[in-house]
Amino acid sequence: MIDFPFSVYPKKLTYDGTQLHPTFAYKLANGCANAVIFRGPMKVKITEMIDAEDVIKNDPIWSDDAINIVAELPFTNVVGAVALQRMMIRVIHDNLNGGIHLRVDGDDLISGNYGSSDYRKYSVSIATQTAHSSLIHIGLNISAGKKAPSFAGDIPNIASLPFVTDTDVMNFMCMIADELRKEINSIYSATLKVLPL
Repeated sequence: MIDFPFSVYPKKLTYDGTQLHPTFAYKLANGCANAVIFRGPMKVKITEMIDAEDVIKNDPIWSDDAINIVAELPFTNVVGAVALQRMMIRVIHDNLNGGIHLRVDGDDLISGNYGSSDYRKYSVSIATQTAHSSLIHIGLNISAGKKAPSFAGDIPNIASLPFVTDTDVMNFMCMIADELRKEINSIYSATLKVLPL
């Protein structure tokens, strides 16, 4: 039985892009997990970004307050990492209960129509590969703030779950950690029952 735990880090921590490297999650979780969820601002300068599309657009990442997920996944190439990243976004979507307004578009949580005044993007995410593993970051805006792009949306405005108190946010983080742990464990466990050809 594989156990791929997600650790919920209780203190606030700024995500600036430097956390997307091998063993960050493992060290932050004191050796107890390869994936961590923590709350804090996102302030990623262009020099720390690995998404070439955003670099070309000169579009840094900013959020005054966000839920951040950093995961390091073993035995996974970049295609597998992107697939797992999108699975994680779908698990988050399903647990936000955002109704018909919140939807998944690739690796993004959005509402409205792109280019229109009602378009909102509630998440950022990236998947990449190292020599021995793959890394994923997902950020969910609690309060994007004035420095964020004009289309950045806040999760509390779209979710049916309460996001009023710090306890509400922590409860959601714990729920998502558990749901992601179960899904990733199920995926890895499924690889163990396949007989090689």
